Amino acid sequence: MSASDQDNNPQASLSKEQQRLIADYLAGKNVDAQLTQACKHNPHVKAELAKLVANDRLIRLQIDSAEQITKQRADFSASVMDKIIAQNNLGQVHSIKGKPAEQNTQKTTQAINPDNKLVKLNAHSKKQSRKWFNSFNALAASVAIFVVGFFITSFLFVQNNLAVVTKVAAVSAVNNLVVGQSINRGKISLDVGYSEIKMGNGVILLLEAPIRLDIRSQDLVILEKGKLVAKVPPQAIGFRVDTPSSEIIDLGTEFAVDVNDKGDSQVHVLDGEVKARSSKLQAYKMLRKNQALSFSLDEKIEFIKSSPNLFMRALPGKSVANSDYLHWSFDSKQFYSQQSDNKQTGAFLSNGKGISGKQYPAYDKTPETTAGQGEITQTAGVFGQAIAFNGINNWLETDFPGIAGDAPRTVSFWVKVPKNIAKHEVFGIVSWGTQEFYSAWQISPNPFAQNGPLGALRIGTYNAQVVGTKDLRDGQWHHVAVVLYGGESSDISTHVLMYVDGELEKTHGKSFAKVDTKITQKNSRPLALGRNIGYEAEHERNKYFRGSVDELYVFDTALEQQQIKQLMQSNKFSF
Repeated sequence: MSASDQDNNPQASLSKEQQRLIADYLAGKNVDAQLTQACKHNPHVKAELAKLVANDRLIRLQIDSAEQITKQRADFSASVMDKIIAQNNLGQVHSIKGKPAEQNTQKTTQAINPDNKLVKLNAHSKKQSRKWFNSFNALAASVAIFVVGFFITSFLFVQNNLAVVTKVAAVSAVNNLVVGQSINRGKISLDVGYSEIKMGNGVILLLEAPIRLDIRSQDLVILEKGKLVAKVPPQAIGFRVDTPSSEIIDLGTEFAVDVNDKGDSQVHVLDGEVKARSSKLQAYKMLRKNQALSFSLDEKIEFIKSSPNLFMRALPGKSVANSDYLHWSFDSKQFYSQQSDNKQTGAFLSNGKGISGKQYPAYDKTPETTAGQGEITQTAGVFGQAIAFNGINNWLETDFPGIAGDAPRTVSFWVKVPKNIAKHEVFGIVSWGTQEFYSAWQISPNPFAQNGPLGALRIGTYNAQVVGTKDLRDGQWHHVAVVLYGGESSDISTHVLMYVDGELEKTHGKSFAKVDTKITQKNSRPLALGRNIGYEAEHERNKYFRGSVDELYVFDTALEQQQIKQLMQSNKFSF
């Protein structure tokens, strides 16, 4: 290739690496330093970059206003038409050089007289319209218009369909993120709850409110505030998250980012590897699984303790449309024989669809020998009758073994906790499983200040727990629900949501432990109410719950907030 050819077509003189740098730069990636060096060594890189940047800006101007898109496209196409026509006529002038002057006079005059160009060209076009449209020029112009139109349409499509909302949980009724919604380039926010979005390149972002996010492209998002977890598939390696104080680039991994109100940020690597830095003046630091860094606005970087339990990593995936479930209304007691001893005892029957097609009565297990401390009594509930536990010896037991392992589940009920309840009277509103590490599933008011606010809703798995915020010890009815999103990586800290009166609870005292509820061991206990799952342990002094319970539901799926609210308001499962 000659120097002249290179000058006319600088792109042809660029190496593949130089072309890649330009492409990455236009895609928003940080290749400033490499590109600057490339420009210094090859002036054609700079020339090509300037041309493409100018084109990019022109295109952005073309789409800057949605209301003017149609008009701009028409103008742009017309402009292309004019240029092609002008170039063609100029080409014709050049092509007739060397022919007899009398054959070229008219066309030469048309081409060199700019003031009359359009008029005469139009006149010429009218005279030659049929010939012109049958010519190769017409075909070329049509192709050009089609290409430009296709390019702009494709560009707009890419800019307007960067991601789609795949899941939501505990969002407010006025939130603007709904499942199936396409997300365009620009800012999004979430005030309450969680949302999962899937980028066009396969990256999955789990967003935790309150959060503000600026989506620049499918490869680049800017987290202005809040928490996200990014799961990056192999084809999207290089995905980048910028914050006010850091720049994080994926190298094939799952990582979490947290930005506070000041703009300081943290990155925690949950799997794989990332590289991160505070500013472009710094070298990247490499981070691997279970490592974390903090960044301040004044560009200070520190290694910190990795805390994956601070981030929600899964949202419900299974539809609840076909949930199996059990419902105990506690409206009436009947005499029933429990399978284990075949004795007639008072029992509260379950209803609903059942789980695996079975129903399970709840038997009154209050010891018969306790003088003056009789069977469980009924009291006025939120819907019909409720049951009241005395905190001394009242408890119910079913033959239902409970939801096993890390399977999804939802437990909801109404509860009234006395103001003067003592520490030893709060254990075991609902429970099942085994009193071994992480093998139980027990819901109670929180009795331990070191785990979180006293009296707040608590779910414990034995040596691991999550505690809510609202103190239930006010003598009033409250609707509570505990939801586990199942899966192999189910963790009590990251896969559990708790609701009180239909609202998502802020949580405290999160333990980091996999959920593995054991229901088939010899010492496993079926679903019970009113008694601590550790009742038989010699060291255990806290054995019973005092308070009232109404309308207990157990689902084998993870309900969403609006479904929990509907259940709370109507006491019916009709999703």
